[in-house]
Amino acid sequence: MRRWIPLPAVCLGALACASGPDAAQPFRGAVWSYVADGFGSAYFVPGSAAPPTPTCAAPARQSGACCYYALAPDAGPSRGATTVPQVSAGTLTLGQGSAVLGVLVFDAGYPILSFAVHPGELLSVSATGDPAGVAAFEGTLVAPGPFTGLAPAEAATPLSVPRSQDFTLAWDPGEAGSTVTLLLADSPARQAGGQSIGEIVCTAEDSAGTLTVPATLLGHFGAGDPGTWAIRRRVTGAWSRPPANAAVTLWAIPSLINQGSTCVYP
Repeated sequence: MRRWIPLPAVCLGALACASGPDAAQPFRGAVWSYVADGFGSAYFVPGSAAPPTPTCAAPARQSGACCYYALAPDAGPSRGATTVPQVSAGTLTLGQGSAVLGVLVFDAGYPILSFAVHPGELLSVSATGDPAGVAAFEGTLVAPGPFTGLAPAEAATPLSVPRSQDFTLAWDPGEAGSTVTLLLADSPARQAGGQSIGEIVCTAEDSAGTLTVPATLLGHFGAGDPGTWAIRRRVTGAWSRPPANAAVTLWAIPSLINQGSTCVYP
């Protein structure tokens, strides 16, 4: 089974990804695409309406590049999304070389655009801008491919993740500038029984080729309960002309359904 990491959780959506040094801009958002699935779109909101990227408030829930998020009924950090009105950046054009893959016109939001690209191909994104919304911009990004060389192997089902020791996942390193997110999820059966459940989310540079989850966080999971794990690669684009009044991220991931499977926590 493969687990979905939903939008906008773990920096997959516009609200979670539009942070950083320009977070005080009037607007923020993202232009995103799923390469293998062949679709993408854009999302822009007022900066004042977008919630900040959640952090781990309690030291016991954060270790290195990893964070444990309590989902229920424990009142830990929440990663819930908030729906806010979208704003326009004018007409958006997605291209590949001299070819136009599609055009997006704003109508209370941007529609989903279907297109066909392959890993490694260079995509271009441009927006005409809107006087009442996001200013014009232009940028490019490289379409990412799936992971190879995963260890432990993705086919190892269920994957054993002992709670008493650090867990390390490795992969064939990707391009510099792209990031990897690992999700380990608790068993939903515990929630049905009135117990708290949670998720561990870790991030690392793709070029590192490895990521370690500390045992101090794995100890939050229930012993022996079945859970799920998923790993996802994200490439961030580069600006040739950034928007003057918005913190916008260009990103792409291989697929909406992330590589991963079931696991147990002995």
